[in-house]
Amino acid sequence: MDEKSENSEKTRRAARGSLVERAAQKIVADQAPGKPKSPEPTPAPAPAPVAAQGNGAVAEAPPPEMAELIEEAPPGQGVPGERLDEESLQVATVTRNPGSEGPPRPAHPGQKRTSKIANIDFESLVARDILTPDTKRNRTVEEFRLIKRMILSRRWDHGEGPGNTIVVTSALPSEGKTTTAINLAMSIAAEEDLRVLLVDADFIKPDALRQLGVTATKGLIDVIEDPHTDVSDVMLRTNIDKLSLIPAGQLHHRCTELLASARMDELITELASRYEDRILIFDSPPVLATTESVVLASHMGQVIFVVQAGRTKRESVNSALELIGDRPNMGLVLNRSSAGLGSTEFGSYYSSYYYGYGDKD
Repeated sequence: MDEKSENSEKTRRAARGSLVERAAQKIVADQAPGKPKSPEPTPAPAPAPVAAQGNGAVAEAPPPEMAELIEEAPPGQGVPGERLDEESLQVATVTRNPGSEGPPRPAHPGQKRTSKIANIDFESLVARDILTPDTKRNRTVEEFRLIKRMILSRRWDHGEGPGNTIVVTSALPSEGKTTTAINLAMSIAAEEDLRVLLVDADFIKPDALRQLGVTATKGLIDVIEDPHTDVSDVMLRTNIDKLSLIPAGQLHHRCTELLASARMDELITELASRYEDRILIFDSPPVLATTESVVLASHMGQVIFVVQAGRTKRESVNSALELIGDRPNMGLVLNRSSAGLGSTEFGSYYSSYYYGYGDKD
């Protein structure tokens, strides 16, 4: 084969390869979402021979079956010398077929969130007379059903905060506020159509998760302090289907200021509105022990104030309620009360708790 024939054969193969590439580009471009289809090609005379690149030899006209592909190629597509590699073709195919077989590629491969699950120690709760999903009907179950019904009846109220946000606090430590918060969360988790999020907001003495047998390093205060930390990074699912937890996090020297920030307000609004069937319960520090509880109460739609019967002085209760201020939905729980307090029927049968709304005096 002479030199001229050899060059002609090479040029023919190069032209045929370029045509295939340009045809692939045209298919991808025509099927891209929102791109109008190219108009039907009009008959045109066979293209004149073109000069091959690189060696100056003249290539023969492509076969008739390839000419149609050249004519249909849209302007700017199929420029000789451009390669559409296999990887680019695959990406283009995924882009133009969003509903095609197989799941779409993640936006950032490798960035996959994993849900953290905390196992609550039921045996420990039973030993301390705290409610669990397996607790049979007894006095404590019925008492918290009554408290729960009064709270849920006000969950659509819109006051200073969403009605489905509840803070549980007390005047002094050791009055039973954390136990009350846990029992209330367990009672709401037993509802058919509701879910509950229990937030440990006692940063000095984070006892709610400890009583549940759960440990965690980061929590609510870390989310407020760091805008790059999402609340889902610290939220814990539990072995109770409708109960989730948010730990308190590490004690911070500016807890009060962080709780009073716009970031905290946005966080509560987001948590309260993400699911219509969600109830948020915040276990707060005692009012007379730290300033965080007063700030936290300002974000809430309801306040549950726990008082231990026969222990907490009236002066302490009045001082704490004055710090909280006038709240439209404030309920008082009289813990460890004797029979006869409250309504005759209920108080005489279930005697540990008494709950009611009314004037703080």
